[in-house]
Amino acid sequence: MEPPSSPSDESAPASGQKPQSRRRKYVRRLVKVLAIGLLCFVSLEVATRAFFALQLGPRALVYGTPWFRQEISVAKKKAQNWKSDVVDPTVEAGPAHENVVLEYSKYFPNERKQDVDPNGVSFELQINNNGFRGADYSQEKKPGVLRVVTLGASSTFGYGSRDDETYPIYLEQALNEECETEYEVINLGIPHLTSASILSLFEAEALPLDPDVVTFYEGINDSSASTSTFSVEGMKHVVRHSWVSAIYDPLIGIYRATRDRSMLVLLVDNMIQSSDQSTREDVDRYLVDGRSENFLSNLEKIRAECEKRDIVFIPASQQLKSFLIPRDEIRGVSYEEEWRLVNQALDDKGSVNINELYFLAHRELMLDYKKWAVEKQLPLVDMIERLDGRRDVLYSYVHLTPEGNRLVAQEFAAAILKLTCF
Repeated sequence: MEPPSSPSDESAPASGQKPQSRRRKYVRRLVKVLAIGLLCFVSLEVATRAFFALQLGPRALVYGTPWFRQEISVAKKKAQNWKSDVVDPTVEAGPAHENVVLEYSKYFPNERKQDVDPNGVSFELQINNNGFRGADYSQEKKPGVLRVVTLGASSTFGYGSRDDETYPIYLEQALNEECETEYEVINLGIPHLTSASILSLFEAEALPLDPDVVTFYEGINDSSASTSTFSVEGMKHVVRHSWVSAIYDPLIGIYRATRDRSMLVLLVDNMIQSSDQSTREDVDRYLVDGRSENFLSNLEKIRAECEKRDIVFIPASQQLKSFLIPRDEIRGVSYEEEWRLVNQALDDKGSVNINELYFLAHRELMLDYKKWAVEKQLPLVDMIERLDGRRDVLYSYVHLTPEGNRLVAQEFAAAILKLTCF
């Protein structure tokens, strides 16, 4: 006969079930919280895409997918591209509209894109049959035509400018008005490109066009490669002595992949970076971070290739502002005067914002750039000097109004005519 069970024995199964019940309860709560969080994230992502679709066009709705053709993440290129070596151009590239292997990416041929002018008015712009801005062109140059290729990023592309307002368009008009020789100007500018990606584009796109003249107008994208310790990309510097450092690389890889597919994450990333402050120590460290060496190394390769092929190479310095001075007050304030004011603000406040940091780095790069051009006996067009009295034509930190594009075109035209129109 079995002994009677005690009260404690009878309650054992029930008490053994309580931890499982609590775990199920916690799991249900966790799932609920995650589901609500995911729903909120998806709702904000949809709202962000809808907002930018209204501002920039419906293609913003498919950001991060193969149907969205944007030139590689802005934040990713700022953090990485200026440091990168040029990839071997013999490596097989992607489809005709894309060449990510060579660190640049064109648009879809004949694509219609949306932009906004300096007055906030939205307009459409046309991409040509080769995936660049401007009129259609053939690979083969017509007999008797002098072909000019313009290299650069958003200012060359004509950010904020209509199809007939970019400086390459004005440049072609000016050249053909002043010389009996027929000139053809091809705009190879793509927003956000650094000198490394411009070099790759020059080798893969410009050289096959057999140009007679190559111009270069860029600098800010090499100057604005953020190493900020306050940005997500810069967290490794902050946590280098902790256990987080050991898992930084896989985590940042996941973060970058998410940022390149989520417009909400990209927006937050750029907001974090744009609100950063840099101390004098941060500025000093940033200014010796190898930007000029990388920039000039890439330009030297372009120059050497042009010399080898008997192509006239005309580089230009780039005008810039930091937003320290309001646009309606900046006319007559020179680039050097603003540099002194930014340095004074750094002394007074002990820090500068991200735009002022980039301005300081840009000035250092431009000084080295001018020295290099003198050493190589290049016909450098000094756009900083040319636009110094008219810096109000910069409607953003670097982008030009149509009037500014005309001034840049006039300076390039004068240099080109001097060397090619006889």
